[in-house]
Amino acid sequence: MSAAPAPREHEVLTLTGVGRTYPASPPVHALRDVTFSVQAGEVLGIIGRSGSGKSTLLNVLGLLDLPTSGDYRVEGERVGSLSDREQTALRARFFGFVFQESFLLPSLSAQENVELGLRPRRLTPGERRERAIDALAVVGLSHRRRFLPGKMSGGECQRVAIARALAQRPRVLLCDEPTGNLDERTSSEVLQTLIDNQPDDVAVVMVTHDMGIARTLPRLLSVRDGVVSEGPGEFLEAETLPGGERP
Repeated sequence: MSAAPAPREHEVLTLTGVGRTYPASPPVHALRDVTFSVQAGEVLGIIGRSGSGKSTLLNVLGLLDLPTSGDYRVEGERVGSLSDREQTALRARFFGFVFQESFLLPSLSAQENVELGLRPRRLTPGERRERAIDALAVVGLSHRRRFLPGKMSGGECQRVAIARALAQRPRVLLCDEPTGNLDERTSSEVLQTLIDNQPDDVAVVMVTHDMGIARTLPRLLSVRDGVVSEGPGEFLEAETLPGGERP
């Protein structure tokens, strides 16, 4: 499977000399002088060993954590100049998240789980319902929209999680090991769902341990000891990176 890069229009995320240091003795430098940008419509993979700084980088990108140095901008807006409330609003408006776990509520149907993610938005119940139905159709689960998570496979639950993120209509999808708990065939199906249904102007940034998946992506960044480099780096010949388990 391959994923062709979408046309690049403009930078949606820009990091210049970004660092993240946690206070300790000695201090932990989780990110060091990180500089790169993400274009609208781009698909980008992030690889690295456990503890290399991948999750910190994804958290910084999604405004779940803040840099301690450098400059991070979201569509040209400097994140460091925003208040906590403004950062929260920007995160809700701009980003969608897909995690290794689907985090579906077991007592709600697939459609209700997608609708629940839209509750913070100023939408009517009818608008939430319409968005949820449309998003589930996009990921091929219209026939499962009334099913509870316990009646669906792991791959189907992860596709509901993708639908929940797509229903937000984000500009950037941040994915943290979205296929990490799935077998190889299901992983391929979920990844295909994610990439094929990416709107042309929506960027996808995906952390993965699986080099089989990583090699299908049009652009890779590798992270080692908090330093981010373009390309697969030392991991070119690996199949699964340490810290990730092959299903």
